[in-house]
Amino acid sequence: MPEKEDLNNMPELKKEEIITPSEPEKKYPALRIISGIYETLAWILGFGVALSGLIVAGTQKKVYGGGITSSGIIIAVVSIIVGALLLIGLLAVAEIIKLFIDVEENTRSTKEILETKISV
Repeated sequence: MPEKEDLNNMPELKKEEIITPSEPEKKYPALRIISGIYETLAWILGFGVALSGLIVAGTQKKVYGGGITSSGIIIAVVSIIVGALLLIGLLAVAEIIKLFIDVEENTRSTKEILETKISV
């Protein structure tokens, strides 16, 4: 069984040996804006479709009289499902755009660290 390392006996790093990446510059402002637009649209359209479906389903009983009809229930269920799928899909697109931006920032940061490590 390997022995556990004693953290108190670890060698100390000199200040010049510690490499910290520079603050990532904010690139791709258009992609950030597009991602925000997709997020906003996701919430508006997701709830808008679900709400409008529920409103249409509620008007079914006025048209046909009496209680809620089976077509009203179907409309309500379908509109909620479509609204949820629309919400999830658009949020996924927004998150993928953010992921691409994060990958670029991490790659650039790693490159800077490696360049300073090699030059030392």
